[in-house]
Amino acid sequence: MTLTTQSVDSDNDAMKEEVPIRQASSTFPVSLVLAGSMAVLVLSAVVLVLFIGLWTSQRNTIDLLNDRSELIIGSIESDVRAYLNPALAQVEFIRRRIVTGQVDPEDHQRLIDLLSGSLAAAPQIEVLSYWHADFRQLVVLNDKPGAPATIIDIETDTSETARIKDARAREANGPFWDDIVFAPGVGLSYVNLVQPIRVNGEYVGFLAVGVSLPELSKFVTEVGDLFDTNAFILYGRDRVLAHPLLTQPHPEQTIENPVVALNRVGDIVLEEIWSGQPAEFFDRAAKSGVNVVIMEVGDIEHVAIYRWVNEFGSPPWAIGAWLVSDDADTELERLGFAAAAGLGIAILATLMAVLLGRRLARPIRLLAQSATQIGALDLSHVHSLPGSRVRELNDQALAFNSMLAGLRWFETYVPRTLVTRLIQTGDASSLESQERILTVMFTDIVGFTAESERLPAGEIASLLNEHFALLGGCVDSEGGTIDKFIGDGLMAFWGAPDEQGDTAARACRAALKMVRAVEAENAKREINSQSAIRVRIGIHSGPVVVGNIGAPGRMNYTIVGDTVNTGQRLETLGKELDRGDFVTILVSDAVVSEVEDVEVAFEAAGSFQVKGRVREISVYRLLSSSPNTLLN
Repeated sequence: MTLTTQSVDSDNDAMKEEVPIRQASSTFPVSLVLAGSMAVLVLSAVVLVLFIGLWTSQRNTIDLLNDRSELIIGSIESDVRAYLNPALAQVEFIRRRIVTGQVDPEDHQRLIDLLSGSLAAAPQIEVLSYWHADFRQLVVLNDKPGAPATIIDIETDTSETARIKDARAREANGPFWDDIVFAPGVGLSYVNLVQPIRVNGEYVGFLAVGVSLPELSKFVTEVGDLFDTNAFILYGRDRVLAHPLLTQPHPEQTIENPVVALNRVGDIVLEEIWSGQPAEFFDRAAKSGVNVVIMEVGDIEHVAIYRWVNEFGSPPWAIGAWLVSDDADTELERLGFAAAAGLGIAILATLMAVLLGRRLARPIRLLAQSATQIGALDLSHVHSLPGSRVRELNDQALAFNSMLAGLRWFETYVPRTLVTRLIQTGDASSLESQERILTVMFTDIVGFTAESERLPAGEIASLLNEHFALLGGCVDSEGGTIDKFIGDGLMAFWGAPDEQGDTAARACRAALKMVRAVEAENAKREINSQSAIRVRIGIHSGPVVVGNIGAPGRMNYTIVGDTVNTGQRLETLGKELDRGDFVTILVSDAVVSEVEDVEVAFEAAGSFQVKGRVREISVYRLLSSSPNTLLN
């Protein structure tokens, strides 16, 4: 308030008459005035803020419902893909072993070992079979997890189903998801993946992988339980592929009808999915392909959420879940409660604002810190966010934790250097195919095939995982990129995606680190009365084509060319030049000529003709700084 004082001349003051001071008829204590004024101001502010807050909350609630719908379906769909996609990796691994001549399909014992080992690597696969072009089939069953696989000897199947599969396999250029099949011998229906096998361009048969519908139903049930929903997979519009009520074989499944009809499952809510009405406020979810419908079942409102997926063959799958709509209405009901309670707790809210704000800010701060670490791909130090009693923050934590789990799987399958390059540059064109001078390394375990024949499948998988962890750490420490794991071997390269001027030196240092790692591991194995592990390593430098290679929907950042083949041949040559060391390292003269200022020693091994090259190649041994222990 501004107080204005009017001044007058002293003569005029004397001439004026005195005006009597009038007393107010009533007065009020200052505390009451201040309290009343503050109350009016706070009440006005609360009403205004509450009105704006309610409107904003309504929009946020609708967005959250859309996000929740997309999150539920996205998580279920992602988990189903993660559950089924290992089948693709396994059939490709088996195909390569056959195509490259490492396993002869007519050598049934070797083929059985190969199929059994693949079952151990992907426990969700229950059936692996190889069909010769003349309809002879070898079937391996993984009917008891943890137990040895069941082998069905070679037999001939010329049924109509076998002929149809063979005809489709002959026409296919790659793996494909075939029709659902019913196996009368075990009384189960299977999701069916078929991989044609061609050797030198000639069709010789196909692989078939089966994942049983009861096991798929168990997995889908577990995923749905994470969101307190009833998850399902429809096979077209009128049949049910996976459902909590189908975790056991269904009596109506037959060869003619391997998938249970929608109205025979026993889920009265799911039966009404096509008679439901589209839900309001879910326009954003619909844009991402998520359908939300409302169904009235027994005077109770239910919500079904689903998305059509076409990549698993025909008919398309509808992956979804349903829940009681009261769970979704809770978000909207909270708005009405906030309007009524907001006025009553205005004063208390003011006093608690600072404390509550700090409490609410804590998970947001944790999220920001974790997001920064994720941006740097430092996933090893990122921890899952704790739950919160505030639903929105709890949903945020669930979404973040799901994303973190997905990124950790992503990090497992995609080299970190590639992702780091994309994040730093933001330009995927930098990974386009180009020719560079790189150094490539191949490793292989000596005698692993014989060793795997006497070990249980679980121990084989554990041995390989520990072995690859040791060797992978050596590659990472020298800035290398692991291209792939090939059976019991590893392929890595240096010089891409980031250019490195000392690729040969880095590869040699990584190989010497592998020597020390293998020696340390063998010392532990000797204490445990286990046989020592021996490794062959081949290193070569030269021009390659490096970049994204593959189909539009499935690209691999890899290298191809004669240099790659020569590197693998050097590793194979180690069989002829094996002196009994724990680790045999052979390098080409191209590598030796590039290595400078590195404390390593080379020993000439001679000139050799390797497969795929016309001229001989000069080969050298890379000597370890500490001598290896000779095997007896």
